[in-house]
This record gives sequence, structure tokens and C-alpha cells, in this order.
Amino acid sequence: VLTSLRRQKYFEFGDKPHKLLARQLRKMENDRIHKIKAHNNTILTKPKDINDRFLEFYTDLYTSKTTSDSVTINAFLDQCELPRLSKEDCDSLNSDLTIAEVRSAIASLKSNKAPGPDGLPGELYKTFSENLSPYLLKLYEHAQIQGNLPPTLTEAVITLIHKKGKDSQEVGAYRPISLLDVDGKLFAKILANRLNPLLGKLVHMDQTGFIPNRSATFNLRCLFNIIYTKRGPPTDLVILALDAEKAFDQIEWCYLFEVLNRFHFGNKFLSLIKLIYNNPTAQILTNRTISSSFRLHRGTRQGCPLSTLIFAIEPQIYGYSTKDTNNKISLYADDILLYITQPQITIPNLLDKINLFGTFSGYRINWTKSVVMPVHMSDLANLDHFPFTVSPEKFTYLGIEVTKQYSSLFQANFPPLIE
Repeated sequence: VLTSLRRQKYFEFGDKPHKLLARQLRKMENDRIHKIKAHNNTILTKPKDINDRFLEFYTDLYTSKTTSDSVTINAFLDQCELPRLSKEDCDSLNSDLTIAEVRSAIASLKSNKAPGPDGLPGELYKTFSENLSPYLLKLYEHAQIQGNLPPTLTEAVITLIHKKGKDSQEVGAYRPISLLDVDGKLFAKILANRLNPLLGKLVHMDQTGFIPNRSATFNLRCLFNIIYTKRGPPTDLVILALDAEKAFDQIEWCYLFEVLNRFHFGNKFLSLIKLIYNNPTAQILTNRTISSSFRLHRGTRQGCPLSTLIFAIEPQIYGYSTKDTNNKISLYADDILLYITQPQITIPNLLDKINLFGTFSGYRINWTKSVVMPVHMSDLANLDHFPFTVSPEKFTYLGIEVTKQYSSLFQANFPPLIE
């Protein structure tokens, strides 16, 4: 009923001098990017120049930077004791697509979402689900046989959302959201629905992001217990919060598929996933200006139903690779905390492994934005020669101001919420 009333109001007042039109115009103005910095820090203000700058930035961002081959990647993965799916689970992933899965994916579509390049909304698919499902199933089956999805299913329009607290004139201060055609999203959703129930068997308990029945509260409770619980004789202990550089956008596909293969996903299911990553293209939309099309060679799309599940798998490999060092890891998506004992000995080892991991996975750490807080440290000067920032009293994790002293935790977090 509320939806019907909202539509009626839109049709009645949407193009008239009314507060509804004023609200729409304000939103358009707020979404507008007025200025952006060029390479030489000159300010671009023309819509075409701004769009060209973003096109240049994202073309480079989605270009593969790895020089590692499968031999190098596998040599690294051989050091990790990765879990594997059982034959029964593998068989369920690799079974034939069904019309019931297509209809289930359609039923899960959310209303009032921006459509992809073809302009067809999810509501159309939901209304005509019974009619469209057989044709969509045939389309996906044919694509599997051919080894390619139709180009329209891998096209996207990238819209940009400004990250709060970032300089709006910096080209990297925006989150790219891919608007995909619904038929392509449905294909990815079918694969995600198959994979989702099995993630708990593959992803270590240390990773809580995007995993069913896991929550960020686990990470926070673990963090608070380590900081605030008094133990025996004090030993040097620091907490290192890593800042990943555009983690979703820089996953290297050669590494990704080697990892998925290690988990025993099966050839058929892997081939279905690879269809999504076979020659995808995108255009950049800014200020009602749309760029030319460009190819993507790495990254997972924010807006694709499968991306978050794949991304949950990727950074946890780092945890498996550092199991022999004096640290415990806690992950929520790309937010990584490391609890490190004997930091003078452990940190140099960790730096080497993290940097090596980044060379072929694409998961690179911005060390200057990473923060270390000593829980107990006999001499803080021992941390000064490392590349990250030392914050003796607090740091931010999952939107929470984490303080070294329990008595400061309330004051650091609740008054800003009330204000």
C-alpha cells in the first residue's frame, strides 16, 4: 500500500514545483562531483574532464599488476593447509542448473533498485517470473556450453559514492558500485545461493564478514577481551590494524581461481564462475556523463551477488600462511586485525609475508594508514622503525573507537552518537 501511495505521489508531483521535486533536485546536486584533481593536482571542473579522469583511474585500477605465474602462486599455497569440500558438497555445487534456482533468484530481487545498462528493473522479472524463467535457464545453459555469457550480461555501469571523511576532490575517495543487468545478476545469484551454505566449511572462524551465522560482534568481543582482561606476567603485545588498498577492486584472477580450485569447487562450478570473469566491461557514470567502455582484468564487482562470497575467501589465505608466526588474526571482510606477541621478532617476518602475499593476490596493504596500538610494550621506541603509525591510546575498528583503557571506551563512542 505504501509503495502504491509513493508511486501515486511521484506521478502527481514528480515534475511539478513541489517539495518532492525539490528533494530530487537536492539529491542530484549532492551526488554531483563538482571538482576533481588531475595528476598534476590541477582542478578539473568540466563534466567531460571529470569523467575522463575517473575513466583513466579505473582503467588502471582494473588492470592486472601481478607478474606471478601459477607455479609461483601454487608454491605459496602449498604452505597453507586449506580445507577442501567433501565429494557430496562438490557434487551439489556441480549439479545442473534448475528452473527452481532461477525462480528463487528472481524472488530474492529487491525492489526499487537501480537497473543495469539495459534499463530493465528487477520488478519486471518478478512480475513475469513464470514466463521468463525457462528462457533464462536456456540462456545460462547455452552460455555454459559456449564458454561465454552474452556481452550484455558482463557489462556494467559504474556509479560512484563518496566515502565519508575523504577528500571529495581525490579520485580515489569514491566507492565504485557496478550497476549490472538483472539477467547477469540472476546468474551470479544462482551461483551465490549454491556456495553460501558451504562457506562455513571453507572459511576459518577468524573471518566473520559475509558468512552466515557469523557477526562482527565476535571480532569486537575478542578484541575487548584481549585488551581489557588482566592476565599473568605481562608480555609484549601489540594490535596491528591493517588498511587494505581498494581490496575488492584489486583481487588478481589468476590467484583467485587457483585458490578456488584448492578448495575442491569442481571443474563445472569453476567454469560457471569464470563465465562472469570472461571479458567483463564497464563504463563510468559521473554527472550524467558516461564514459567509453573499458575491459576489466582483475577485481570483484561491488554490486555482484557473488562478489562478497568470493571476497570472504580471498584474504583469509593470509591467515593460513602466517600460522607459524606469533600472531592471531581477526577478519571482517577486508578489515584485518593482528594480535602480535614478541613484536620485535614477529613484525619483520609478517611484513615480508604480507608483502609477498600482496604481489600475487592483489591484496596490498597501505602501511602508512595502518595503525598499531601497544596493549603492553616495555619500550615503545622499538616500534618506531616500522612503516605503520603508532597510536598509543586508541584506534578505529569497524566504526568503533577502541581505547586502551576500558574507562575511556564509553566516552569515546557514545557522546558522538547522542549529538
